[in-house]
Amino acid sequence: GRAARRGAPERLAPILSILRQTAGRHSSALVRSRYRTLLQDVYQRACASTVSCQPDAINAVREALVAMLVESRRDLRTAALAFWDKAGGKAALPDILVDRFCASFATLFAPGAEEGWLGASSYLLLALSSRSPMYT
Repeated sequence: GRAARRGAPERLAPILSILRQTAGRHSSALVRSRYRTLLQDVYQRACASTVSCQPDAINAVREALVAMLVESRRDLRTAALAFWDKAGGKAALPDILVDRFCASFATLFAPGAEEGWLGASSYLLLALSSRSPMYT
């Protein structure tokens, strides 16, 4: 039935407010890392799914992932950036510079994560440029 077709973001609906408030804030780096990995998996599945997801649910997951871009630990921040750069599969930002620039406004911006938007967007644009054969 309908419950069987619900995706992971919809199953998160009861905890959306908690998800928005706690993203990346646990004191343990290991817990933050596992939390990020779980959310990345949910987001990737939602992006690859042919079944439509509730916009509030997938947006809450996206916002939580964006909030993790300002992670204090460099290794965790690098992993969060790698997800949006390439590792996220269909969830990753586009590989065409202009498209990536536009997507950074739509995808990487979330209320409460404004402080990290400019740095993350710049990093992801430069990462794409650094892979260009014209870059030396």
